[in-house]
Amino acid sequence: MAFGFTVLAWILAYDSTAVVYGQLALYKKPPPISTSAEPASGAQKQETDAHARGDAASDSEKAESEETPPEREEARLIPFLAGMSGIVGGLVGGFVTVFGVSIANQRFRRFDFWTTTILLAGVLGTLMELARIERHLGFLLLFAIWQAAVISLIARGMAVGDDPETAS
Repeated sequence: MAFGFTVLAWILAYDSTAVVYGQLALYKKPPPISTSAEPASGAQKQETDAHARGDAASDSEKAESEETPPEREEARLIPFLAGMSGIVGGLVGGFVTVFGVSIANQRFRRFDFWTTTILLAGVLGTLMELARIERHLGFLLLFAIWQAAVISLIARGMAVGDDPETAS
């Protein structure tokens, strides 16, 4: 049963991370707006004057006279997007894992064990930013560090937790 909750936790954590990443990626920083109005270039003025006079220029003349338009800055994504969505995935994965452990073991049903484990899982979710930089190595580090930290807190909670048989 614990294995089932672990699998469910990883699936939900990955799906929630992907959904949050997709939603946050919709928000982009707009490029800075230029406050200075640029006058039309000389080639554009000549073309409008020629059209006003009724002159027809050949395609080759138009291509030679056209200047390249100034490059526009692209809208930028929110920085650390993968890390922010990883926090949500870590919280979801940590919650489902802790819930499954609490069903299997009554010693882990204390509030302080739950909060410590879930918060650490969320903080370690920021390691998802490493996966953005180096995909395979980042995921390997995320899984290894996240699993080791969460398992150590769960083991600590089960060892220190109140034994329901001796607590009565």
